[in-house]
Amino acid sequence: MTIGFHVSHEQFGPEHGIRLAVAAQQAGFDFIGSSDHLAPWTPRTGVCAGSWPWLGAAMARTGVPFTIVTTSVNRYPAVILAQNAATLASLYPGRFDLTLGSGEAVNEAVVGGWRAKPDRDALLRTTAGEIERMLTGAPADPSRPAARHYLDPADVEVSIAAVTPATAEWVGTWHSRLTTVADTPDGTRERVDRFRQTLGARGHVTLKAQLAYSDTRESALAEAHAEWRHSALQPEQLRELPDPQAFADAAEGVAAADLEESIPPIRSASEFEDWLNSFAELDADRILVHNVTPRQEQFIEVFAASR
Repeated sequence: MTIGFHVSHEQFGPEHGIRLAVAAQQAGFDFIGSSDHLAPWTPRTGVCAGSWPWLGAAMARTGVPFTIVTTSVNRYPAVILAQNAATLASLYPGRFDLTLGSGEAVNEAVVGGWRAKPDRDALLRTTAGEIERMLTGAPADPSRPAARHYLDPADVEVSIAAVTPATAEWVGTWHSRLTTVADTPDGTRERVDRFRQTLGARGHVTLKAQLAYSDTRESALAEAHAEWRHSALQPEQLRELPDPQAFADAAEGVAAADLEESIPPIRSASEFEDWLNSFAELDADRILVHNVTPRQEQFIEVFAASR
């Protein structure tokens, strides 16, 4: 299982994010991940850089693979995502892959045409296939010969995101690569199992897991609560709330203790190793680690000490 470091554009500015990516590579992380957001989750953060220019800059400063979670159902036409991915693959061969999901209104609804979840899922399946075809150098489909990029075929793997067991099971009916959150042990295991059972094979699984690093348990939970309490909301809220203030209002009643299981407090290299080993039985290919507290540099040092 390879271990990645998540750079959160919703928490840190672009230059800070590049410094974190460089430090993470130096500490021994195998790859870098991020999410393609237009807006932060809450007004507290007040920053959210564009992912695609950031990827080009960060990949130029490092030598490890990068991955991003984005969507092809609203803000970006599939052909633009294919062109962006092919460009990064051309500049940095073998170092880029992407995950496609059905999106969240906070990032996508700003351009209008925000669809219901079943309609977004159907469009995701269609556009994911189009992107994969375009990455080979072919048009999106024979009836649209102009929907293509004009670069060499790109070596870019595409994964599909799922945050619920039902979606993970659905992904297994048509795709062999899954990216899912690793929150509670039972919930994570259910999503992975339902994907593999439907697929009828092991497939390729990436876990995106959150933790809260600090020097004490109390401060770790307090900082997780300050920075990332919206994660306790239901998936339906996460994908439908329209703006950062709506997330802040919806998460007003979330207590720090509500986050302890899904965002465990980590205080040392040994605790990090134990936490990481808890995912071993899931037989995932990759785990992308997101420390939700502001103590990014200190956590990178803890990771280096655990190697």
